[in-house]
Amino acid sequence: YTLTTNIDRELQEYFYTRMKRELDALGRDVGVGIAMNPQNGEVLALFGVPGYDASRLVEYLDDGARPLFNRAVGGLYSPGSTIKPLHAVAALEEGVVTPITSIFSAGYIRVSSPNNPGYSQIFRDWAAHGWVNVRSALAVSSNVYFYAVGGGYEKQKGLGIGRLKKWWQEFRLDKKTGIDLPSEVSGFLPDPEWKKNMFDREWFQGDTYNVSIGQGDLLVTPLGLLSYISAIANGGKFYRP
Repeated sequence: YTLTTNIDRELQEYFYTRMKRELDALGRDVGVGIAMNPQNGEVLALFGVPGYDASRLVEYLDDGARPLFNRAVGGLYSPGSTIKPLHAVAALEEGVVTPITSIFSAGYIRVSSPNNPGYSQIFRDWAAHGWVNVRSALAVSSNVYFYAVGGGYEKQKGLGIGRLKKWWQEFRLDKKTGIDLPSEVSGFLPDPEWKKNMFDREWFQGDTYNVSIGQGDLLVTPLGLLSYISAIANGGKFYRP
């Protein structure tokens, strides 16, 4: 048989070397890198850090950094701000905002605690960005903007957890991509029913704020994340990587 892959050796080596260098500079020793053509799903590079020598696999079985674990398809992680483009699409499509709707970021929002009205909770931005619309909020990665469009704030209505989950599913975050590699897992999409069943606790507005910026209990695989970004990049098509 002839096996043909799309992996670009030079890109793979360059990507790995650069990422390893940056991880070392940050004092980190674990990471994953993927490059995919959004026009057809070709995986051009895919690797984990640390790497391993395939001829000496037994040496890595007890390695605490788990070099044999394929984090690209089997690891579940909080997506952080990389989820914001999805939420921008959802907010625009649902009519929660328009392209020119502006929201003011003073660097944080303050909301009353549902269990203690005399106590307020602060949800922070990483900077005070002033007035931002969907384009500038994505450009500067404003947390306050996405708190507001995700969970609502003052006069700005939000998507709410129900519509957020609907759009996570629309972008297939709860599905495997179907890549021809073993041990792929699907993402985890939290909701009020799950929280009640798991912890016997109510879902609060703060929970919605957290997932609106990719924190909290929302988990995705690196490949699932790249797949959704690729669909935005190519105009809405999902390819099996």
